[in-house]
Amino acid sequence: MPPARKGLPPLAWAGIGCGGLVLLAVVAGGLLVGTCAKKGIEAAVRIAAHPAKAAAEAMATQHPGLEKVSEDDESGTMTVRLKDGGETVSLGYGDLGRGDIPFKDAAGNPLPPGPGDLSKIPAWVPRYPGATDEKSVFHEENPRQILGMMTSQTGDSSEAVSKFFDDEAVKLSLDSSGRTSMEINGNTSLKLTFKGGKRELVVIAFRKSGDPMVIQTTYRENK
Repeated sequence: MPPARKGLPPLAWAGIGCGGLVLLAVVAGGLLVGTCAKKGIEAAVRIAAHPAKAAAEAMATQHPGLEKVSEDDESGTMTVRLKDGGETVSLGYGDLGRGDIPFKDAAGNPLPPGPGDLSKIPAWVPRYPGATDEKSVFHEENPRQILGMMTSQTGDSSEAVSKFFDDEAVKLSLDSSGRTSMEINGNTSLKLTFKGGKRELVVIAFRKSGDPMVIQTTYRENK
């Protein structure tokens, strides 16, 4: 008989191969978890530094008269362009999130309907009780939908703001479809999304430490 070959049998090598794959998978999984955790921490730091950024993003993307050009987290500013005239301006995230947009039409009036014009906001849209500096940033109606945004300010906590809109959503038969909340060193960021039937409500609240809470409410109703 031929002499037996030295070394491990094929099944043993297969086992080592599988074990190596498992080890590689564990290592890769650990790296992936570490990368995700790092990205999560970085995102939290960005939100803590710029709690109004989400509101600025919503303003730049939802406002029918504006388009976003660029953003700069280092300075906390966003550049937007007026669609009709082409003018651009760089605003702080907080200013843009509040709707403090300096663009004016040819007659020198603010972008329609202009700050303080609340008459077109639908009756179903919740307005935070006791809020100050209420203003309609824009309101647009077309054959397909009604879309608008309003802002206001309050000295209340994010918990109080969240509870109010949660309760109002129940009355309106709107379901919560998204919720994020963060508070670091007094800086607060809150986003609530509610949907039901033909209606949608997105509430973004933000506050820098020591400042009032700004509430940005975007409403949409399909026809």
